[in-house]
Amino acid sequence: MKLVHTLVSGLIVAMCTSGAVRAGDVIEVSPVGNPNPTHVHPLLGNPCTEDVYNVQNALLAVEPGGTVILKAGRFEFGEQLIQINPDKPGVTLAGEGMHRTVVGGGGSGYYFNFYFTVLVMANGVKVRDLTFDGPTGVTMCIVPYNISEENWEPIEDFESVRVRIINPHPSPVSGFRAGWHPIGTTGKVVIKNCIFEVSEPTANFDHAVNALWFWVGTTDVEITDNLFKFDYVPTDPYMNMAIQVGTPPSSDAVVSAKIRRNKVVGGVGLYVHNLRGKVDICFNHISAKHTGIWVSTSPDGSESFVVRRNYIYMSDGPDTSAAMRCGGTWTSPLASDMIVRANMMRGRAGYGVYVSAGSNNLFIGNNLVGLDTPITYYFGEDTSGNRVVGYTGGCDSVVDLGTDNFIAGCTRHAAKQAAPPVGTSTWGRIKSSFK
Repeated sequence: MKLVHTLVSGLIVAMCTSGAVRAGDVIEVSPVGNPNPTHVHPLLGNPCTEDVYNVQNALLAVEPGGTVILKAGRFEFGEQLIQINPDKPGVTLAGEGMHRTVVGGGGSGYYFNFYFTVLVMANGVKVRDLTFDGPTGVTMCIVPYNISEENWEPIEDFESVRVRIINPHPSPVSGFRAGWHPIGTTGKVVIKNCIFEVSEPTANFDHAVNALWFWVGTTDVEITDNLFKFDYVPTDPYMNMAIQVGTPPSSDAVVSAKIRRNKVVGGVGLYVHNLRGKVDICFNHISAKHTGIWVSTSPDGSESFVVRRNYIYMSDGPDTSAAMRCGGTWTSPLASDMIVRANMMRGRAGYGVYVSAGSNNLFIGNNLVGLDTPITYYFGEDTSGNRVVGYTGGCDSVVDLGTDNFIAGCTRHAAKQAAPPVGTSTWGRIKSSFK
């Protein structure tokens, strides 16, 4: 027999269904829908809505490896969060469909200036099949409970499938906003068939996925088949990065990434940097204001780094915009030993492919014919040994300030001067945000 627990008005009631599973493996919670704080949070002691009270109690009661099901309807979280504690590994938080189960509101100041709606501190957690409507700050933060201690232990494995985040608000303190924010994780991090849509501007960093703070161990990041849309014009497009996957400069982590078949609209579409593992960026459809794909490799080298068959549309960006930017990220200045193959670039931008620093990259069969740009390929002074094959854009639109770079069919390169890619004031603002 399988015991399914239904939580109604704070009471757990057992009902029998078929299946040989331990008692407590499934707890169902029905929505109340009252946005007013009428209860006290079981963990934090703050006022909370009845829905937060019921869902949090279910997460405290469920067995490790069990499932808390949020029934169809609208839950109201007000200005509070729920958390999955370290003693609940393998727990699944599930709705009955992303268009049937909706969580309204959510977001509580918990750690420095970050606001969270779902705080995951257990290994192997899965979140699936529901919508978050109007959360504040970071919708889902995956972080070790003892991250501030010297001997902290990373979170292993996280999965989010068929989760929709709409109308999210920036943090009222810092302005930071993100859909998924893994910190100090290892194992597999999967975000698949999800949606993130935002229209409210913010002046701080804005991400659908901010997967940056990997410090130790080996992690495989899989971001596939998602829709991430930023439906506003950012004041500073460098701050609006739909997908960020990277490691800080001092990290010992080996991170691999598969970023495939995503549809992205934003200031910067993909920002992938300083990874030591295998990287495959392919079949993404990107509409960007400033940079379609921005990549750098680890100074220690990557196992492999391939950017292939992506469609990039530049929506009339500024003179410093580029369909693809290689090198010059805040964690690594280099982009080396990459294969950039069969990408299609359209629209209007200041540059097609901008390589600020790096060597031995192979650019093969990239289609820039439909991109309105004065400079198709730019190679800075700190570049060498790069090869461009299958190029039809005209030699006068190539700028090569490096050493031993080769552009097939071009015996000379234009002596045009390129505008600086990022102003020093902007980079100072970006770097200071990570201190």
